[in-house]
Amino acid sequence: MTPIDLQTLVKPNPISLREASTLVGREDITFYDVNTLEIWADGHVPGSVYFNVKRWKRLLPENKDATLIFYCANQLCDSSREAAVSTMELGYTNVFHMADGIWGWRQRGYPIERP
Repeated sequence: MTPIDLQTLVKPNPISLREASTLVGREDITFYDVNTLEIWADGHVPGSVYFNVKRWKRLLPENKDATLIFYCANQLCDSSREAAVSTMELGYTNVFHMADGIWGWRQRGYPIERP
């Protein structure tokens, strides 16, 4: 019997750039940037948390029903989807993936912030 690969079964909710842009700044929603440090430093969604660290579990809220939005560079980058799935495997229930990433965000002219 072949083992089940949870990464293929568990899928985070998709969220569009437009939908995500309306949620920036809300205290009850956390954006997580899963890019490299260089891409993060060049600009990220305002208020987002840099997630590409070894102890990423410490960055998650205690509330497993909190709204979490993950993104990386663009649709070719799979790191944010993998991070979202890993978070869901820990029991978080309101997890979203913004597939267009920071490059799509910038193309749309949405604001960015730098550290």
